[in-house]
Amino acid sequence: MSERLSALGYREVKFLKDCFIANKGTITRGHEFHYSFIDIEEEKKKEVLDEMNIYEVFDRKGKKIATKGFLYKSCLASYVHLHFLSNIELCEKFVASL
Repeated sequence: MSERLSALGYREVKFLKDCFIANKGTITRGHEFHYSFIDIEEEKKKEVLDEMNIYEVFDRKGKKIATKGFLYKSCLASYVHLHFLSNIELCEKFVASL
């Protein structure tokens, strides 16, 4: 945890793989707001986190940023709070996966 705000803003995500909530290529939106960051050695990050990366993240101007989404089994973890109404297909796919 940091004492200062680490990130704030509207985000767009693009899924890189199929999963229980979206198909590869699906684009949706959300927002990011947090006071923490992942503190892990670069070598370990490549080994562990890159394998679990499920989507890439862009700011509101379309610039790719470092934030990512991680999928492990049926757990999707991210600093981005996805807005399901920005792409109703996420709701449909999620319900169908239950």
